[in-house]
Amino acid sequence: MAFHGPTLNYLYLGMDIGQLSQFTLLSNGDRREKELWPLLSKDFPLYEKLWQRLVVPLTRRVDPSVCAASHERNRLRVEISQRDERIVMAHYSVFYFVGRAVKRLTNAEAAIENPEDVFFLLDSAGDNLKRFCIALNEFAKDWGEQIFESRVANFPKGFKPFEEIGAYRDALLHNSVLGRGVDVKNEFLPRWHPRPPISPLDRVATSWRDAERLRREDLIDTRLLYSRLLQELFELLDELWTAALRALDNPAAVAKMTQIFHISDLNIASADLSGSTANPHSASGTWIISEE
Repeated sequence: MAFHGPTLNYLYLGMDIGQLSQFTLLSNGDRREKELWPLLSKDFPLYEKLWQRLVVPLTRRVDPSVCAASHERNRLRVEISQRDERIVMAHYSVFYFVGRAVKRLTNAEAAIENPEDVFFLLDSAGDNLKRFCIALNEFAKDWGEQIFESRVANFPKGFKPFEEIGAYRDALLHNSVLGRGVDVKNEFLPRWHPRPPISPLDRVATSWRDAERLRREDLIDTRLLYSRLLQELFELLDELWTAALRALDNPAAVAKMTQIFHISDLNIASADLSGSTANPHSASGTWIISEE
């Protein structure tokens, strides 16, 4: 589901809102965003759109007094609230953990042999997705809207694929090494399902001998499992980010954001948007430690 918002003509942060699209992850993102964006841009394109609309105005990227070569450009503006900081942190962390998982999957052999690594990263993305949805709903109360359904409070229940991801993560990380099947070319994990009778994954989480007795139909090729979970993951992210972008197009939302984010003493239109590689180690949430 692609997002196509209307053309906006009002001013936002002292600039036409369309100018925010001049900021791109490859030019103006931090080092992790520049590294991971090529892996996610096709399947998670709305991350950059929401980053432009919601995250960039909360950072010093919009401040032309901060040199483009400075690591300070990725830092949050000091005057933003803790609530807004939580939105930015959760939004970024969803991207980071999904990107790390996808990068891990580019090494197919390692991902298959060590599925606990992949499921830990995907489950962490889910934790931050819940935080993001709840924080953005809190933000939307400012203009009398609820962006995401109240069921997000029960996340991951009812959210494909995170209920399944959580089940695999728990089985792999909270028990001894999980029994799994192999053949000449592939490796298999026990299947999981949410309804009775108890799933093969739950039945064998604590017993290698029980795992050995599983039938072929009780197993799933690890490659196929990853492929399906990623497809469901990106479908969910597209749905949620589309809802967020539509909500931010509400004139009441724009008016509120203009009030909250307004920085009248900055001429953002003259800001250097070209980005820089002068600080290759700069990443969101990091800072330079000065030597005493």
